[in-house]
Amino acid sequence: MSFFSQQFIKLHSISKSFGPKTVLTDLSLTISHADRIALIGENGSGKTTLVRLAIGLEDPDYGEVSISDDCTIGYLPQDLEYRSDDMSIQEYILESQGDLKEISLRLRELEDLMSQESGLSEVADEWDTLHQKFLAKEGYTLAERSEEYLSALGLGSINQKRFLSSLSGGERRRVALATLLLQHPDVLVLDEPTNHLDRSALEWLENFLAQYRGAMLMISHDREFLNRTANGIFELSRTLNYYPGDYDSYVAQKEKELQDQLERFQKQQEEMASLKKFLKAQTFAAKKPTPPKDNNKIGYERHGGKFVRAKKTVINQAKGKLETLESEKMEHPIPKDYTGIVFHPVKLESATAMKIKGVKVEIDGKVLINSLTENLCPGDRVILQGPNGCGKSCLLRMLASQKFDSVSYSPQVRIGYLSQEPEFSNESISVIEYLQKRFSLPEHKLRSRLNQIGLIEGRYIGQKIATLSLGQKRRFQLLELMLDEVNVLLLDEPTNHLAPHVIDQLEEALLKFSGAVIAATHDRRFANRVGTSKWEW
Repeated sequence: MSFFSQQFIKLHSISKSFGPKTVLTDLSLTISHADRIALIGENGSGKTTLVRLAIGLEDPDYGEVSISDDCTIGYLPQDLEYRSDDMSIQEYILESQGDLKEISLRLRELEDLMSQESGLSEVADEWDTLHQKFLAKEGYTLAERSEEYLSALGLGSINQKRFLSSLSGGERRRVALATLLLQHPDVLVLDEPTNHLDRSALEWLENFLAQYRGAMLMISHDREFLNRTANGIFELSRTLNYYPGDYDSYVAQKEKELQDQLERFQKQQEEMASLKKFLKAQTFAAKKPTPPKDNNKIGYERHGGKFVRAKKTVINQAKGKLETLESEKMEHPIPKDYTGIVFHPVKLESATAMKIKGVKVEIDGKVLINSLTENLCPGDRVILQGPNGCGKSCLLRMLASQKFDSVSYSPQVRIGYLSQEPEFSNESISVIEYLQKRFSLPEHKLRSRLNQIGLIEGRYIGQKIATLSLGQKRRFQLLELMLDEVNVLLLDEPTNHLAPHVIDQLEEALLKFSGAVIAATHDRRFANRVGTSKWEW
C-alpha cells in the first residue's frame, strides 16, 4: 500500500459508556492519508470521546480500534495538560520532538570522541547514522522554525526562555499548537485549534494546513476554517454520518435532507388523510347494489353478494394500509413548538442606548485604549476589531459594569453580558434550580420554554451546572440572556464552544434583534454576517 492511500486509523463498531450513560454506540470510522476530516455535532454528543478512542487514549467497551504500526499522531486537546509548568518554552518544544534531544546530545559526544581520534571508524559510523536521523527530523532548522511558528501565532515578542507557568492560557495553547505543528505527525488531531487565535494567526494556520502532508481530524466551531481545511464532514448524533466536501457543502446536503424529510412527512400525512376520508365515506354513505329489474332474485343475490364482498375487500385493504402508515407514522422534522434562539428585548425608546466619550482602558500601567468616543444606537451591531491583547474584553467588561464615568446609558438600557468563558454564580446546583432562583418561574413554565428554545436537552436540566460541558454551559449563558429580555448585548467571543449549527441560529437571532449589540469575535463569518459597523483603536 502506498503512503498516499494508507489507512492510519480504523474504528470498527465501537461503543463507549461512562457509568449508566451510553455516549457512543456501534460507530465506525476510517482515517487515511488524504483525509481532512471535521467532526461536528451537538455539544455533549461525544466528539472528544470519539477522538480520544481513535488515537488510543481511551479504550472502547465494544468494538475495535486499529492504528497502523508506523503511524505518528499529534493531538491538541481542548483542555491542555502540561507535564511541567517549570519548563521553558524552548525546553518544552525540544522535549516534544521525540528523541531529537537525545540524538543531538549523542552527536556532540561522538564529535568529541572523533576529535580525540580513538575508535574513529566505529564512532564515525554511529555519528553518520544518527546524523541522517537528525537531518530527517530537521534538527538543524528547529530553532529557526520554532521562532517562525511562534511568531506567526502571535508569540514573536515572547522570549522562548520564559517558563510556561508565566504565560496566559491563550499563550500556552498557542505554544502547544506551534509545538505540535513542528512535530509534523502523520495524523494531526486538533480540538478547537482556532481558539485564542487572531485573524492573522488564523490565516497563517489555514495556509499551513492547506500544504500539510498528512491526515487531519478536527473539531472546530469556526465555519470558515472548516471551509478552508476540511474535505469531509462527519456528523455525530446517535449515528455517525459522512458528508463529502467542506462545511458549506455539508449545510447544503443537510438542507436537502430536511426538505426530503418534509416532503415524505407531507406525503404520508396526505395519504393518511385521504384514506381516512375514503373510509368515512364508505362507512356513512355506503351504496347498495342496484335492485334487479326483471325480478331475477337469484341472479341479484349472486351479483349483489359479489358487490358487497368486493367492497368489503377494498375497505379492508384501505384499513390495512392506514394501520401500516400509522404504525410507521413519521414525526414532523421540525418540532411543533420549537422556536430556537429568539430574543425578546425590552423596547429602547431612546435614540441612543449608550454614549461613549473619551474612554480610556489601562491594565497594569499599560494603556490599551487611549480615547474611545462612539455612540451606540438601537439596531447597531458593532464588531470590535484588533489583535489579541488590545483591550476588547476589558472594554466589554467595563461597559457591562456600567461604572465608566465617561459613558452615559439610556434609562431603559438592560445590559446582557456574555463572558468569553462560561461563568456562573453557583455551579453546585442543577440547571433547573439555578433558573428557578434566577427568574422566579415555576418549573413547568421553565421546562416549556427550554423545550421551545431547544438549547438544553431535557436530560441535562436536572444536572449540576459544574458537570455540563463547555458547550452546554455556553448554551446556558445564551438562555439566560434570552430570559432576561435584555436590549443591549455585550458579547465576548460568542461563538466559542458552540456547535456550528447553533452559531447559525444565533446569527439569525441577532439579525432580528431590535436592540444594540457590541461583539468581540475572531469568527470571520459571524463578523461579516452580523456586524453593521466596526470600532477600532
